[in-house]
Parts: sequence; structure tokens; C-alpha cells
Amino acid sequence: GPTELAIRLFSVLSGTLSVLFVYALARIHYGIKTAQIAATLFAVLPLSVLTGRYEITDVPVVFFSLAAIFFWEYGDKRRGLWPYFVCGFFVGLAILTKYTAIAFFGLYGLLILLLDVLTHPKKTVVLRILCKRFSVVCLIVFLMLTLFLGGKINNLIYFIYGVFFWIINQSSGGGFLGFPWHYSFAVLFDGVSPLLFF
Repeated sequence: GPTELAIRLFSVLSGTLSVLFVYALARIHYGIKTAQIAATLFAVLPLSVLTGRYEITDVPVVFFSLAAIFFWEYGDKRRGLWPYFVCGFFVGLAILTKYTAIAFFGLYGLLILLLDVLTHPKKTVVLRILCKRFSVVCLIVFLMLTLFLGGKINNLIYFIYGVFFWIINQSSGGGFLGFPWHYSFAVLFDGVSPLLFF
């Protein structure tokens, strides 16, 4: 039933599994000793310990984001596209959990693009490979959002419009277009309203 333990369990599991993904990411790039130190520091970090006990969306978003980044990086070290399908799945879960993941993964994708293109001598080959990988991730995210938003494309459009309007409104101090800040909640509600799904 809806007990306090049941409500907090997913957050605790997400926080615990985040430590494993921090370890795995650090191991890919820096080796075992550094990965052990990074995972230990992340596990005892006051922010991780304090937020891991509460049921807030930030803890699962960190878990889903770390999992997505891990599978992207794992795919860079291996052949095949299956890690990018899994990456897209976790990106979709992160976006469905909290809208700010859209901005985070947009910036992360831009960083990957810039670093890979600027540091690789064969820029056209790298661009073709990245386009294929980004296409797989974006396709999975698009399918997940469409599925979870009722299977209708207009729900996805309302969702995207509501999220981006809210991001712009909040980042501009709430005075965007002369609307009070609390009007952005109405726009976001309009974008994700369950009434639109039927």
C-alpha cells in the first residue's frame, strides 16, 4: 500500500544505484582506483545522503541521467547500436521524471558534438557516426514520450510547448510577456493535462 517506506523506496534505490553508475563511468575513463574514490565520495556526499531519503524527483533524474551517460560512453567503447537504444530509454525516463532533463541532455549532446568534432581529424566520419547515434537516442525518446503521453502526437506537441514556455518563463524571472510567474503553471498543466489524453 501507500506507506512511507513504499514512497521512499524508489528514491533510496535510485540513490544507491547512482553510486554504481558513478563507479562505472569513472572506471571507463580513469581506472579502478579513481572509480572507487569517485563512488565513495558520491555515496557520502551530503547532498546525495540528504536527498536520497526524500521522495523528490531530483534523485531519480540523477539516476536516469547517470545511466544514460554511462550507456552513451559505453557505446563509444563498443561496437553496435544497442547501448544507444538503452541510453535513449534512460533519457526518456529522465525527461518524463523532470522536465529540466531536456535542457541537460541538450547541453550534453552539444558538448559531445563539439568535443568529438573538434578533436577528431576525420570530421565528416565523426559527424556521420554521431548523427546515427543521436538519431537512435532521439527516436527512442520520441517513442517513449508519445507512448506515455497517450499515443497522440498533439499531446507531445502540447507537452513540448508547455515545457519550453515554462523554462523560458522561469529563466526570465517570471515576467515573460508580462504574465505573472504563476501563469506558467497553467500553461504547463495545459501541456501535460490528463484530460488531453482522452
